[in-house]
Amino acid sequence: EKQIELIKEAEQKKKEHAERELAKTRKLQQAIIARGIAVGPHLFEVQNRDAAKLYVDDNDVLHWPVMFVYEEFSQVDYIEDFEEDTAFIDHLSVMFPPNEYPDWDVYKKYSLSDIEIYAILNQVQPTKIPRNNSNNVEKQKDDDHRPRKIKINHTTTLKKVL
Repeated sequence: EKQIELIKEAEQKKKEHAERELAKTRKLQQAIIARGIAVGPHLFEVQNRDAAKLYVDDNDVLHWPVMFVYEEFSQVDYIEDFEEDTAFIDHLSVMFPPNEYPDWDVYKKYSLSDIEIYAILNQVQPTKIPRNNSNNVEKQKDDDHRPRKIKINHTTTLKKVL
């Protein structure tokens, strides 16, 4: 009889966990739809896929994994948790402190004042997110989804780029 109770408890915990995960997924979908953001599959593989998750926190702020690519040196910087309301300068100032250069920057070109930021948009086909139109949630933008590169100001937030 005690074993049956333990099995029932385990099943109940599993069910509650699944319900919490489903609620998180729905909240994330609603946040993405409300902002009119189109998302697609990962463009790059990362070592720790579990840490590289897009999520929405209790304050309805989206958190994104963001990768900075330095093509000429075949180097990347990876930020697992970039809040949408954070400006790029907030991360860049940590990544490129005054009078310091990354080991790979043999020409000393990468200083905070000299860095230009570009975002490459629409590199993958957007994933269709199911909508519940009864919530009066705006439909995702059906903008032109051709790949394009845009220049970003250091003080721009991730939310504005998205």
